[in-house]
Amino acid sequence: MTWHNAYFGFWTDDDVGDAGDDGTGIDTLRNLTYVYNFDNFDPQYGEAPPCVGTLLLRSPVRQTGNPGDIVRYYHPPGSMNLVTKQGSAFTGLTAFNVSGNQYEEPGDYAEAFRFFEGKQRTGQPWINPVTGQVTVKLYSGDPVTGTGWINLGSEERRVMTSYGNITMIPGDTQSLIVAQLIARGSNNKNSITKLRELSDYVQSVYDKNFQTALSAEFVSEEIPDKFNMKQNYPNPFNPITNIEYELPISGRVELKIFDIAGRLKSTLVDEFKTAGSHLVSFNASDLSSGVYFYTLKTAGYTRTLRMVVLK
Repeated sequence: MTWHNAYFGFWTDDDVGDAGDDGTGIDTLRNLTYVYNFDNFDPQYGEAPPCVGTLLLRSPVRQTGNPGDIVRYYHPPGSMNLVTKQGSAFTGLTAFNVSGNQYEEPGDYAEAFRFFEGKQRTGQPWINPVTGQVTVKLYSGDPVTGTGWINLGSEERRVMTSYGNITMIPGDTQSLIVAQLIARGSNNKNSITKLRELSDYVQSVYDKNFQTALSAEFVSEEIPDKFNMKQNYPNPFNPITNIEYELPISGRVELKIFDIAGRLKSTLVDEFKTAGSHLVSFNASDLSSGVYFYTLKTAGYTRTLRMVVLK
């Protein structure tokens, strides 16, 4: 049986600590949806609660019949098997819908399908109250700057992102790849900014087909007030872990990995770095299981922490 007008959906109930004080939104440029704490305090997280999001990396593919439309992707991701399909296009993120106390959830399959299409469960279109235009993506404004259509009150939020529509014939296969992310900043709105920065980094790793070198780095523009290097995460790990360090001023930075005997195993950073918060991903595929140490040196600041490779 052939499926016509088929949609894929990704539904989440992202409670940021206490479920009743959340807001939600979509960054349409990044294909990133997110749930954040509406104010700067959460009963479970305390001050500066985090923001959680879902980033679309690869959407389903639909047939267009246009020879000029070509999609390319690696299957499976990380392999060297490059798939090329002519006359096809990615669907992208079709719609972003929200339910909760204010907007009721679908009650049956017909109402759920309307959600997939980006409509209200009754079939009525959503109207952006700022532009007055019909939309299929709710809360597409920016809570950080307070512009566009944003949440004006908090409640429990449940969100649905959909991707379609497509036709699937018997035996056909479609893939949907998303990343679930969480980031925490200096306040609830800054956590949204941090999530966007993290999503850009994750997107770049995916765009490179996960073919990163021993390390890959992303930088936050927010300037910390002191030097710091944090414990790597995850730890223990196999084979990839992340190391965060903070620079209040620009300068030359060395970040190196040593084994338990003090022998240098890898140099992750050895160059001038700008002030800001830095995140380095380290791939330990070439290292055996065991205890290692990583040392940060810069401008009179030195710190060494322990990491464990567990294979």
